[in-house]
Amino acid sequence: MTTRVSTTRPFVFFSSLPMTLLEEYRSRPSPITPAEFSAFIPGASILYLYDPDPRGRRSYSERYFRSGQAAYLAQKHYSPFWSLNCFHNAERKERCFDSTLAVGADIDCATTQEFKTMSPQELDARKNAVLLKLQALGIAPHMVNETPKGIHIVFFIHRRTGPEGLRVYKTIMPLLVSYFGADTAAALVTQLLRFPNSLHQKNPEKPSVCTCLINQLTLPPYNPDALLALLQERCPASIARQIVSRPITQSSLPKARQIKLRRPIHLSGTCIRVPAKKWQVVMNGVEEGGRNDAAASVAGMLLHKFPQTEWQSHGWPALQNWNQCNRPPLDERELRAVFRSICRTVPSTQPKTPSPRIRIRLHPESRTK
Repeated sequence: MTTRVSTTRPFVFFSSLPMTLLEEYRSRPSPITPAEFSAFIPGASILYLYDPDPRGRRSYSERYFRSGQAAYLAQKHYSPFWSLNCFHNAERKERCFDSTLAVGADIDCATTQEFKTMSPQELDARKNAVLLKLQALGIAPHMVNETPKGIHIVFFIHRRTGPEGLRVYKTIMPLLVSYFGADTAAALVTQLLRFPNSLHQKNPEKPSVCTCLINQLTLPPYNPDALLALLQERCPASIARQIVSRPITQSSLPKARQIKLRRPIHLSGTCIRVPAKKWQVVMNGVEEGGRNDAAASVAGMLLHKFPQTEWQSHGWPALQNWNQCNRPPLDERELRAVFRSICRTVPSTQPKTPSPRIRIRLHPESRTK
């Protein structure tokens, strides 16, 4: 049964004229705790980032939210974050994308420099303008959080896995970013948002709470296609500029590597990003005469990307997709022979015990069995 996006399902906006929308919501915040919120994000990556320096690579990754652990880490200035998407083996990278969970906008109403000198009244006016734009959009969010510098808006959607889920996410997010004027980096597949009613400790001397202003998490998730159609209808046509890396051309490669380039390839819904130029050429397909060697190299790379239990379900389909870029493609029997040969050699070079940094994340359905 298809769930439609309800445009008649209004927000619970208040009618007190002397107060702004922001003031109304602040007067009646949602009491939901981070532990209660964690029940609505099964399969999402939970990270504790060192708030004073979130880019300092000091973080803890967990499968489940634990109140005691969160309180202990909060004393050390770590704050909990959750991912809008689910990933294989808890590796929060685009190539490990598993399924969509939610879409949302991370809106900063002031830059870091402006925040230091801006008056609280001006900052509140900008936050209130965001809430007015949300009201004008006419689509009820599942959650809205207020941070010291901005607003987080979240819409939960039905899960879509693989390439379809990645396509849905990458189509909806630019519309939200453009409509609310959010940073383009907020549309990344690896986007993180703060837990509602958790501590914001970028300034450890003056911690503040990320207040949950709107809590409608019990509403059913949106159908992604219906939500996309409504956003395309109501959002402006101008889309935030996407950052695209400079493509590799023949002239930028050594003569020995000047192979005929072909279209980019997505493997199992994941764009394999390899820094070496020769790999980028191979991933775009090769001509007859070098296909077997290229197939062996690509197969070896894929088998190292996926755990052994996923070689047949993810590695083999990915290799088949790559083979379609070759002109002409290898015969499937010959491709299968190369794949089996690499499967026999790869285990001997891999460690018998997994790295302690790798966390195995079970599919939500398998945990209930």
